Amino acid sequence: MVFSPDSNSVSGSLIRLADNYVVFSERPDESFIAADPPDVATRSLCSCASPVEEWLDTPVARGLRQLTVDLSSRNLRTRNKQQPHRHIRIDVDSASWREQVGKVIADCGVEPLATR
Repeated sequence: MVFSPDSNSVSGSLIRLADNYVVFSERPDESFIAADPPDVATRSLCSCASPVEEWLDTPVARGLRQLTVDLSSRNLRTRNKQQPHRHIRIDVDSASWREQVGKVIADCGVEPLATR
């Protein structure tokens, strides 16, 4: 199955994909919205395929994976059809983690979305 944002729907509502990734905080100066977010993982829409994502072999994907799912006991997606995108909890210092994510993003040339 190929995803088409103009025709794929669930319960009569079109499926909307996010335009970008957000690393967020209550403080605006600690938030990041990517202007042109890189692909980091894919997942087959075929029901016979694995429900978990497959991470790409790019510097940004490797860096973000090391700072997220590699620190967890599971992938971003779960096999549970009722809750396929559960939160991941990792035991890290948030300021250090945010700094490391920022370094991966900057080193890979991911630009922030211009703010008003």
